[in-house]
Amino acid sequence: MDNLGRLVRERRTARGMGVRQLAGIVGKSGATVSFLESGKHRVGEETLERLLMALGVPPSERDRWYAAAGIIPHTIRSAMLARPGAWTRVREALSGPASEVAA
Repeated sequence: MDNLGRLVRERRTARGMGVRQLAGIVGKSGATVSFLESGKHRVGEETLERLLMALGVPPSERDRWYAAAGIIPHTIRSAMLARPGAWTRVREALSGPASEVAA
């Protein structure tokens, strides 16, 4: 799995942005961005969205960033809540082979 801090630092430096510049855009302190990049701070979905916009992360890469942050996107959470039975079947299907292999 990707490390969110590494993704942020790589993207920020590739775009020629400083820590304070990115921090100002996303409404956080430079220390918070530094802690995030070093893996000492986690972000919520709102801050992650601000980072994605500020860093120009294309939609095709955003799932990777959400996974690195350990966040399930709001759209997926809403779909899960709307049809919990369907997600239960998916979870059972995914856990079935894994538990058989582990046994």
